[in-house]
Amino acid sequence: MPETREVRCSNCSAPILHDGPCKQCGSDKRMFCQTIEYAVKMDSAVTMKHKRPGKKKPLTEVFTGRQLRKAVGDFINKIRRIDRAGDRYTERVWDDNGVVLKDVEYPLSEKKGSGSDKPELRVAREAECAKRKPE
Repeated sequence: MPETREVRCSNCSAPILHDGPCKQCGSDKRMFCQTIEYAVKMDSAVTMKHKRPGKKKPLTEVFTGRQLRKAVGDFINKIRRIDRAGDRYTERVWDDNGVVLKDVEYPLSEKKGSGSDKPELRVAREAECAKRKPE
């Protein structure tokens, strides 16, 4: 980022390029100025959940915006929609160059083995349920 430094006479604001008194007014007082410029880039995302009274999972979930891709350390653009009422899962991911990284759409009922349905979590969940059942 650009950075500028300058020394001026504190009396008349004339630029000082040497040691000694100001050549315009003879003052020995100095004013030191430094300007630093930085740019900040902001990314945004919106999440929406359509909840139902008495139900744990939302009827519809939508995510749209930019998200950090941790494996690479850059940001990607993402639109994801989970529609439980319509049994649809839609996700589209692309980078800043417009290259599509992921574009999927399928019935939500076919999405098995992810989230809490991962095999290792499923085994633990089933074991916990078996403990709770009265014999």
